[in-house]
This record gives sequence, C-alpha cells and structure tokens, in this order.
Amino acid sequence: MSFVSRFRLYPTPAQEAALLTHCGHAGYVWNLALEQWPEHLQEVAQANLRPATELFHHS
Repeated sequence: MSFVSRFRLYPTPAQEAALLTHCGHAGYVWNLALEQWPEHLQEVAQANLRPATELFHHS
C-alpha cells in the first residue's frame, strides 16, 4: 500500500531563488552520476573484484 502526500509551497523570492539553485545543482549531480555509471561498471568488471562474502570467509 502506498500513500501520496502533496504540499504547496509559497516561498519568498529569496527562498525561491535558493530552491531553484538547489534544484539546478541536484540535476547536475544526477546527470554526472548517470554519465559516469557505465565507466564505473566497466572498472569494477576489469578489476575482477571478489564478492564481499569471500572477504569475510575464514577457512
């Protein structure tokens, strides 16, 4: 079951400017992460990393 809540904001002009700046920065970081994700996956595959379960297995 999921619940949805909606809120209406009435920011002052200074708050509106800050929110727009914040949203711009968040969008930049999101797009940068999406751009770098395939490269990250490729580096992990090339490093031939062991599964975490093997790191804690003591024989």
